Amino acid sequence: MVASLLGYEKISRALTVQSAILTVDLNLAPKPVDIGEILVEDERVYSAASSRSVRKFDLQTRPNRSAQDMLQMAPGLIIAQHAGGGKAEQIFLRNFDADHGTDVALSVDGIPVNMVSHGHGQGYADMHFLIPDVVDG
Repeated sequence: MVASLLGYEKISRALTVQSAILTVDLNLAPKPVDIGEILVEDERVYSAASSRSVRKFDLQTRPNRSAQDMLQMAPGLIIAQHAGGGKAEQIFLRNFDADHGTDVALSVDGIPVNMVSHGHGQGYADMHFLIPDVVDG
């Protein structure tokens, strides 16, 4: 008799049948199987670490009350309104204070939002004009 199973050592035994009923217990020793090389490939989209786009799926499935809610989907970006309304939010990006957007380039459909000059600083970016319901990822 020969017994074999993938992943186990093959064994051979001589059997003598003396009655109509025969029971044989076998213990097969594990044996590693060399299946060769497995290569997994994929294409990686390279982008700057400072560049991030928000997926359409995220915009459609997450409730957004304001442009600031949408911006906070970007990793490492925290937005806070301080001292009441009437001005752009305070933006913190990867643990540095970007003031009111002065140190972050914001654009909508490729058009820069940052103002050239403002009382709060050069590059002031107020996103309050953007209505989340009209954004189409």
